Amino acid sequence: MAVTVEGTPTTSSAVAAVSSVTFSHTTGATATGLFVGGGSQDELTTSVTFNGDALAELWDVAGTVAFAAGYLMVSPDIGTFNVVYTWAAAVDIGVAGAVGLAGLETSSVGAAHR
Repeated sequence: MAVTVEGTPTTSSAVAAVSSVTFSHTTGATATGLFVGGGSQDELTTSVTFNGDALAELWDVAGTVAFAAGYLMVSPDIGTFNVVYTWAAAVDIGVAGAVGLAGLETSSVGAAHR
């Protein structure tokens, strides 16, 4: 089974001089996963939550001019909830986005990323 986008991806507005951003995301009944990615000009990510539950970090990379991170949640809560994306300190520029996933094989991914 192929992994596909479930629902409508959402993004935060670009932010500055804050250490976190909160935005709403809706997961539908077919969502088996939630991916959240983000980045900033100058800070690493410290945590990402959806409906208060932590996502598992897949990567958090510091480049020479930008920082990027990816987080995954297996079997997210179904409905409309807040994503809270947090950096280590206030960022000069930051943004984050979320996308629901359908068809994610949850038994092996769940063991690695819960």
